[in-house]
Amino acid sequence: MDDGAEAEKPEQKGWPNSKIKELREVLTMGSNSAKIFIQEMSYRGRTLPEIEGYPECKDTGWLCENKKQFTPYFDMLELMEIYPIKLEEKEVSDVQL
Repeated sequence: MDDGAEAEKPEQKGWPNSKIKELREVLTMGSNSAKIFIQEMSYRGRTLPEIEGYPECKDTGWLCENKKQFTPYFDMLELMEIYPIKLEEKEVSDVQL
């Protein structure tokens, strides 16, 4: 297998760290800013994971429940900073807490 293809694979699989940090910042600016950023990322083939029962959240980054808006993605982004990406590659039985 070509080493060049291997180097490109992780970036194509997910979001680059710089865009993840930018998304985190944009989410603090509110739903309108988040929607614009998410739309720009979708043009580049990057989408947010879908939240079960809330398909519109993938496009806006925000949920509206009981007249309150909140984003479930912010907490996920915070957890990504706390836990190393290497944990994703291990099986649950391999991880000791």
